[in-house]
Amino acid sequence: MVNKKTVLNSKIEEVLEEKQKKTELSRRSFLKKSAYSAPVLMAMGNLVKPTPTHADFSTGPDGPPAQGWNP
Repeated sequence: MVNKKTVLNSKIEEVLEEKQKKTELSRRSFLKKSAYSAPVLMAMGNLVKPTPTHADFSTGPDGPPAQGWNP
């Protein structure tokens, strides 16, 4: 005869193992989705708020153009 506590404990262990597998799968899918979407989100963030470039435009123009502002 099988003890009721043993059967109950084995069922509890099965349920816990299933939940752990689901948690691992959901964690894995989250990491996969975030790895794919991170570059897109960073690119969109750069489009919304661009940073200044490091070009040699630090001095600005010397004055108005020789022909005036509206040629």
